[in-house]
Amino acid sequence: MSARQQFTRVKAGLHRAQLPEGSYELRRDPSAKTRFERQWTLFQTNGHEPVCLDSFIKTVAEGEDALRFIIQVESYLRSSGAARSTYYRWILRTESGDLYISPHGDRIMMRFEDVEAAKKGSAPTRINHTGFNPYSGKWNMHWATGHPAEAKLREFTARIELLM
Repeated sequence: MSARQQFTRVKAGLHRAQLPEGSYELRRDPSAKTRFERQWTLFQTNGHEPVCLDSFIKTVAEGEDALRFIIQVESYLRSSGAARSTYYRWILRTESGDLYISPHGDRIMMRFEDVEAAKKGSAPTRINHTGFNPYSGKWNMHWATGHPAEAKLREFTARIELLM
């Protein structure tokens, strides 16, 4: 079943999903004082302290799409040998060094642990033209809301394949 089929309304402002990948909640900002149009936050719960996966989500449907995309990216990362990390959610060992990765609904935040190692060898010629910052080691990806998850996943996997 998809994330869209799994999210159920529990009470006003809170939706939950039970998927094979874990338990998730989509919560509305209860303050009603938010200055932003986007007022939902996506959490992974799994029976312990909730972990924020994405925030500033505009609608429940957008939250469902974000969850589906995050699950697809994390599945790809597991199959590529990535391991769980702390600040960034995943760490992937590449020929350019360790790459920290955190997927969100409309972006994937990535950073190389050792910037100097990432700039050496053949990797820079492959990654410099795809948004790699040679000073901070960041290699982030951003998409507009509503960009198809399949296209985002294709772009992400193509970028990771440059390093493998």
